[in-house]
Amino acid sequence: MIRGTMAMMDRALRVDSRSLRAHLIRFLFVGMIVWCLMLSEMQAWGTSAPGLDFLIPMLMITLLLITLGGVSLFATAITEEKEEMTLGLLRMAGVGPASLLLGKGVTRIVIALLILAAQFPFMLLAITLGGVLIHQVWAAYLAICAYLLMIGNAGLLMSVICRTSRLASFSMTMLLLVFFFGPWVLGAILSAAINAGTVAPEGVFAVNADALLLKVGEANIFQRITVILHSSFKESLISFQVVFHTIAALVLFVLAWLLFDVFNHEERAAAAERPLFGRRVGKTRWIAVPRTWRNSLLWKDFFYATGGWQMMVLKVVFYGAVIVAVTIFIEVTSPSPSFYPSAETVGNTAIWVSLVMLFVELCFYCSRIFRDEIRNRTLSSLVMLPISIPEIIYFKWAGCLLATVPALAYFFAGVVLSPVDFADFLQEVIDEPWFYYTIMQFLVGYHLCTLLSMYIKFGAVALAIALVFVGNMLMISTAEALTSGIGIGDESAVLGTMASLVLSVFLHLAVIFRMQVMATR
Repeated sequence: MIRGTMAMMDRALRVDSRSLRAHLIRFLFVGMIVWCLMLSEMQAWGTSAPGLDFLIPMLMITLLLITLGGVSLFATAITEEKEEMTLGLLRMAGVGPASLLLGKGVTRIVIALLILAAQFPFMLLAITLGGVLIHQVWAAYLAICAYLLMIGNAGLLMSVICRTSRLASFSMTMLLLVFFFGPWVLGAILSAAINAGTVAPEGVFAVNADALLLKVGEANIFQRITVILHSSFKESLISFQVVFHTIAALVLFVLAWLLFDVFNHEERAAAAERPLFGRRVGKTRWIAVPRTWRNSLLWKDFFYATGGWQMMVLKVVFYGAVIVAVTIFIEVTSPSPSFYPSAETVGNTAIWVSLVMLFVELCFYCSRIFRDEIRNRTLSSLVMLPISIPEIIYFKWAGCLLATVPALAYFFAGVVLSPVDFADFLQEVIDEPWFYYTIMQFLVGYHLCTLLSMYIKFGAVALAIALVFVGNMLMISTAEALTSGIGIGDESAVLGTMASLVLSVFLHLAVIFRMQVMATR
């Protein structure tokens, strides 16, 4: 019985051990560490703890990749079988929930742990640079392994509950936001209530709530890493964070096992998504999808990839609610709260919230602009239209960009409400080359995300963010090492901006070429 349950997991691990891609990924991780180790050794003369300076960014990158993996890799373990209509076939073959969870979900966690195991011997070299003890390295990696177990099983639970990979990734993102920022928000509200006299500072509620928030904060992996990397760290390897994350991982796996049959008792065809009111019949025909526009590709992507007018109305309401909620939070937690927030506060909030939402929207559209065509194998029919492949891509992108009107509207509304602050911001950054370099990184990231979505089914957004972040970190670290600690100036930003522009053009052409290749299949 145990052998049958472990059959899928055993096969997946055997396939991974023979996969060239898996070994290349481990090699790239190790190569990145060795490169950063060489850079730290080159800069060792200018710092008192070069080993610590090397260890901190490596641990932060590892945590970032694990978190992004929870949103993409782990959260799609079961949903990819649902979308490919193979989950029912596996169940008919006698594969039970335990076998599926072990073979599809736990296997990915084990593979991630193997990557950490490949990193660990090289991370021990930080001890030879100075400033770090082996006890700290062991404690840091034990904390990261526990965090990986929790993130992996949380993503597995979301994959079991949700029907689609998009919904599972979104649910996992919301769960992570609540886990990391929830205690901070509640703590700020509690402090504001105490300052306003609503809650007694020495009362039972305030004392117990403060103690609970402190305990929850101890479970935060970033706070734990900060404690571990302190020079006076002498705590036990088994901390509250390690115990909490390990127990949470077990509980999440058991929940995924128990709820598997509840949420996966039937299988539906993976039909293309449709707007909320797609049919022009009945009383809702006035808000249904209109007849095809003159540009049918733009019409199709606007209504069937982004949701059309109905989704734009929902975004207007949702973005407005977020802006109101953030504004209220800022006013409540400010030293001098006001019942009526100023126009500058509302404007600044609208600007930053709209920019964040615009970033999220563009990432989402980049990852799914060709998703329906690839899944339904209609690219070959699409390129038979009497227009060129670049025109097809541009028209599809135009349909997606049309859906960003709500975010842009809130942005300009924020500029109107807070023109002075926005003008001051522009004056500060307009002459800064690093500002243009940052904008180019977003452009590179969007192109990279679009290209990756044509190679991999899920996780293009997370992988693109990781590649851009890690690439920039390595580039900046290398430039600092080559300048012998003097620092990198505006010339480096100008060169980086030009290089990013060239890379964006290359990725742009790569997307067109990749579409030509896929259309021939």
